[in-house]
Amino acid sequence: MRSDSHSAPATSRLFRCLLPCLALAAMPALNAMATTPPATSAAPQSIAHKPGKTVLGRYDSREFIEVKFAQESQVRLQKADA
Repeated sequence: MRSDSHSAPATSRLFRCLLPCLALAAMPALNAMATTPPATSAAPQSIAHKPGKTVLGRYDSREFIEVKFAQESQVRLQKADA
């Protein structure tokens, strides 16, 4: 029967070699997290350029308009008075 005492130093050596590689691989993600402002901040966002005239394609609806609001805009659906 083989003893596990021989595999422990090899595993330890492998771990010591892989740990710096994992740290280097994680650095870009950590850097991105450090430089991005938190989601709760009210940083101004750039507004996309809108064309003066919209051309509808073959499958575009001519009966419905889809309106989208930014997640942070605090716009919520309210019950309409009948």
